[in-house]
Amino acid sequence: MLKYDEFKETLINRIKDYVPDKYKDYDVEVTKVNKINETLDALCLINRSKKVNTSPVVYIDNMYSYYKSCTNMEMTLQKAADIITKGFNMVTDKYVYDKNIKDNIVLVLINAEANKELLKTIPHIKFLDLAFVFRWIITRNEYGFSGSIINDSLAKNIELDIDELFELAKKNTRKLLPPKVVTLKNALRAMNAPDDLLDNTPEYSVFVLSNIYCVEGAAYIAFDDILSEIRNKLNENFYILPSSINEALIIPESFVTPDFVKEMVRDVNNTIVTKTDKLSNNIYFYNGEIIII
Repeated sequence: MLKYDEFKETLINRIKDYVPDKYKDYDVEVTKVNKINETLDALCLINRSKKVNTSPVVYIDNMYSYYKSCTNMEMTLQKAADIITKGFNMVTDKYVYDKNIKDNIVLVLINAEANKELLKTIPHIKFLDLAFVFRWIITRNEYGFSGSIINDSLAKNIELDIDELFELAKKNTRKLLPPKVVTLKNALRAMNAPDDLLDNTPEYSVFVLSNIYCVEGAAYIAFDDILSEIRNKLNENFYILPSSINEALIIPESFVTPDFVKEMVRDVNNTIVTKTDKLSNNIYFYNGEIIII
C-alpha cells in the first residue's frame, strides 16, 4: 500500500488519464485549503485559457482514506475523476456569480483559534472565543443543504462590507435555517438512540438549540432574542454548552454546577465530537447577556 506522499504524487501524475478528453489539456493544480477545523490538500483541474475558473475540488486526504479502504489505486483514480467530472457538469461561471447569492448567505459559528489560518482568508466577525463566518447555500431541500464558505474574493464581488454582510446573513439564517429548540431526550429519540441512553437522560432539564436541519445550528447562541425567550420560558438563567458547530446544549442554572458542565464539555469533545465539528472547550452563561465562565 502506498504511503500518503506516494499516493499524492500518483494521483497528481495520473488523474488526467481518467477524466474525459475535454479536460486532458487542463493543468493539474494542488493547493492547501483551510476548511473548518482542518487543512486539506486539494486537487483541481485548471483551464488556463479562461479568465475565471470554477473548477471542482478533490480533497486528496479524503481520496487517500478511500484508497486505504478499497486498496485499489485504479479504482481510487476513477473515483476522483468521477468527482471532478460531476463537479464540472454542475458548475458554470455564471453560477458562481448568481444574482441571488445575497439571498442565500447564512451564518456559521466556528472556533477562532483553531481556524486562525482560515480566518486570514475569509470575512468574519469575532464573538467570544469564536468567530462568525459566512456560508453561501447553493442547494437546499428537505434532507439538508450544501454550500461554500465565502472567501475574500467572493465577498468583494458581493460588494458588501462586513457589517452589512453580517446583518444580511443573520436575516437569511432565520429564513432559510429556522431555529429549533427541543429536549435532549426528544433529540435522542429522533436519532434512535439506545434505550439505556434514553433512560439516563433527563426529560426536561437539558435542551438542544439548533436549526431545523441540525447542521451548523450553533450560530443561534448569538441571537439574543432567542436566548431571551428561552430564559423567559425557563424562568431562570442557564448554561450554554457548545457541543459542536451543529448545536448547543441549554441547561438551567439550578440543575447543574459550573464544574459539572465544564467537565461535561471536555468529555463530549474528547469522546464524541469529531474534529471537524468541534466548537469550543469553554462553556457560556446567559443571564441577559452571554459570557464565558
